Amino acid sequence: METRAGDRQFLVKGMTTSQVMAPDGSCAFVLLTGHGVVRVPLGDDSNGACITKTTTPPFLEESAPIQMMEISPLGTYLLTWQRVTDAQPNNLKVWAASSGAFLMGFPQKGLRREAWPYVQWTADESLAFLMTTNEIRIFPGHCFSTDKEESRFIDKVRVEGITSMSVPRERGGNTLPSSPHRFTSFVPGDKNKPAKATLHEYDPETKEQTIVTCKSLFQAEDMNTSWSPNGTSALLTLQTSVDASGKSYYGSATLFLVGSSDIKSGGADVKAVPLPQEGPVMDVSWMPNAKQSPSFVVIAGRMPAMASLHNGITAEPIFLFGNAHRNTISWAPHGRFVCIAGFGNLAGGMSFWDKNKQVRPSKEFCSVGL
Repeated sequence: METRAGDRQFLVKGMTTSQVMAPDGSCAFVLLTGHGVVRVPLGDDSNGACITKTTTPPFLEESAPIQMMEISPLGTYLLTWQRVTDAQPNNLKVWAASSGAFLMGFPQKGLRREAWPYVQWTADESLAFLMTTNEIRIFPGHCFSTDKEESRFIDKVRVEGITSMSVPRERGGNTLPSSPHRFTSFVPGDKNKPAKATLHEYDPETKEQTIVTCKSLFQAEDMNTSWSPNGTSALLTLQTSVDASGKSYYGSATLFLVGSSDIKSGGADVKAVPLPQEGPVMDVSWMPNAKQSPSFVVIAGRMPAMASLHNGITAEPIFLFGNAHRNTISWAPHGRFVCIAGFGNLAGGMSFWDKNKQVRPSKEFCSVGL
């Protein structure tokens, strides 16, 4: 029997500014504006009832002021941020995702969206990294509790002027190394000193922290990190809000490949990714299948931008997709198909490519404009 639009059952209704889904797809957590965070069961757990402000109490207590939300890699914890008040000085909060119980809070007055989330767990949730002023504090991943004696950090890494960090998360069914753990930090520059992007390595058994590699660059204001599927290499996009040449309102960006394919190699180099077209970096994405030779796609340049496929070890371009009004890359989880699209302020065109057929569009997967 054909299902009509009017027969469809909505699971949740209301204005929302933030939502996250459990990694196993069992539920979603939705922030209903002016109400708070509600838990929406999916699949077999869904009873078919529509969740609204008037029928469902918040899953997280007094969560209406929340503005940002994130979930840990295994779905154990929810992390939220709200504006600090006298009544809520610890406005960065960790909650139990299964019960909605409040576990621990930290003070975090300001919010930089580029730095979110301020607490990041390793893929196995064995460790949690908290970014604070001038340092990163390392906690046992499951220590968060209302018992202050059990919730102390076990180590810290001093990074003067740090504004963002990144810890790799498991994705695409890949298994990341359990030890040591790699993470990145970024310190913006000013007129007297360059910005500094650093790849760190931390061994929880020896509690040793080493700098794998470091890159300095003048005029970089922000950094975005894209991790390889095995969590050992990363693409660092160092960007400024203003293009000094005046040719682009997107600002300017430089892309680097750091790390190595083997975490036991004991070191890593930094490679500037050669882009076929000059201009801002719109998007970067790794092919998600760690069982295949590493590669990544970049969209860069002034519109119409150029998309290119690169070797994940040497960073050299190995295929050009051509120029188009595109700014978004999305891979299929197995890494065979890739969609290169233009969303946001672009018209919504999408091109689908088959990597197994020498990266040329097949009859079934051709360029589509919406």
